[in-house]
Amino acid sequence: MNAEQHLAPPASRVRTSNEGIDRTLASLLRARGIAVLPIESDCELSIAPLDPAWPVAHLVDIDGRDLSETAHPLSRIRRNDTIHRERFRLLLETGEACFVELSTVSAGAIAALVAIDVTADHNHDFELRRLAETDDLTGVANRRSFTTRLNAAILRHRSVEEKLAVLAVNLDGFRLLADSTGTELTRMIVKETARRLASVIREDEAVAFFGGDRFVVMIEPVSNREDAVSAAERIRRAINVPMTFGRREFSISACIGVAYNSRRTDDADQLLANADAAVRTAKEQGRNDWAVFDDMLRTRTIARLHAEATIDDALRQDRIAVEYQPIVDATSRVPVAFEALARIRREGGSLLAPSSFLQVAEETGRIRAIDLAVLDQACDEVKRLVSFQARSEIQMSVNLSSQTMRRPDLHSVVFEAAEEHGLDPQRLMIEFSETVLLDADTATKAALEELRADGVTLIIDGHGDGPIGLGHISRFPISTVKLDGRFVQGATTSVRDRAVIRAVVEHAHAVGIRIIAKSVETAEQADVLKSLGCDQLQGFFFGRPMTGPDAERFLVS
Repeated sequence: MNAEQHLAPPASRVRTSNEGIDRTLASLLRARGIAVLPIESDCELSIAPLDPAWPVAHLVDIDGRDLSETAHPLSRIRRNDTIHRERFRLLLETGEACFVELSTVSAGAIAALVAIDVTADHNHDFELRRLAETDDLTGVANRRSFTTRLNAAILRHRSVEEKLAVLAVNLDGFRLLADSTGTELTRMIVKETARRLASVIREDEAVAFFGGDRFVVMIEPVSNREDAVSAAERIRRAINVPMTFGRREFSISACIGVAYNSRRTDDADQLLANADAAVRTAKEQGRNDWAVFDDMLRTRTIARLHAEATIDDALRQDRIAVEYQPIVDATSRVPVAFEALARIRREGGSLLAPSSFLQVAEETGRIRAIDLAVLDQACDEVKRLVSFQARSEIQMSVNLSSQTMRRPDLHSVVFEAAEEHGLDPQRLMIEFSETVLLDADTATKAALEELRADGVTLIIDGHGDGPIGLGHISRFPISTVKLDGRFVQGATTSVRDRAVIRAVVEHAHAVGIRIIAKSVETAEQADVLKSLGCDQLQGFFFGRPMTGPDAERFLVS
């Protein structure tokens, strides 16, 4: 019997490794006039010559498209002894979806079909893909998969001239929240935030977790500004609903930055950067707010990128400079210390004011490198000042950022800088914001204790500008507090400001803390502040920031 005669009678069954697939696949093929030949293997079948025009009912491809509406997958068979393999989703009579891999082989007038049940392999591959594309903690997309999807969407919308929007969502006060609630509760808050974000977006939109307090949402398409703003409001309201875990309730808020694609949007990184710029604006406006990236923000972003490049160049080329402003005894007006102030020296030699780069440095983490450069130069300069005309009592104050103050190796950083220059640590004063104490963990408090034990003077800068009182400060090894400049400015004109200064001074002295008044600009202010009990004074009235050689000459004068 030749092959054509053997293929003529229809077969009664198809055998794969799955009985449900056997029945369904065989019935589908027979319904289309395809004769099925049973063979010995438990995972293969053969069929008669195929008509490329026959549709395949209820075969669905991996993306979920019904192949009855598309070309017959076996129509690709060429009569030249070729093999074609393709994977399909097969809907069984039970409603269950299985996956089969169909391999077609043609040889002259004979065509054969091999079907293999690959459901387990497909599910395994799908799980691996899911793990690679989603965040373990939240279950939403991770940064890599979201960025890939966003890049594809940007290209797609560029061709049809439609807009899409990216919303950057940052939780307010997240660090303080994390430090005060602990790791497990923080993880629960992040997971619940992700769930809420996913619940308020459409099915064709996307949400991703970028780590920390940062979520990103893609909205597409958007026909106007109101679509994205409406989404931002939905997200904000969803997050604002109090979260309850056990007996604890948390009121969470977020700042949201909105950015749209345009012809100038090259890729996902640029669009995400625009959304981040809008988030920063929202934070400047206060908590629980949103902002839209526009031409004004674009200008600010360009300026920010320029500032980042300037900082990077200065760090790379060793152009972080330091100027020194004197601090004097309130009674004798004799210099007792200098404060080291960071500057950037331009290539032409002029100095860049800190207002043009410090905020960007803090927001981008570059401030840590600047801190170390200033600390190194300050140690070197105070070593010279100490030996200058036997002024062994002179000290140098270095203002360190909150990021540096929270380093677990803070004590080592400061002590090693002093040791490298052969400097007695007692000559150093470390200034920092009182917010460091607000969320200080055990490691930070231990580092402060170690520094104080080595003789380093610890100073709180700008007291009165934050939420912390002297009672809280006195729990830490703080020996000196600098009054916020606003109180100093009102010392000669406001009875209330003088009363506040006097109360702060009396309270500070009662717990062994000295008071420095900064931003002193007139002799009258200096006299009033001395009369109110301030221990030391600093400001333009006594001396503007100066170079190291000028500081040495200042000591002589």
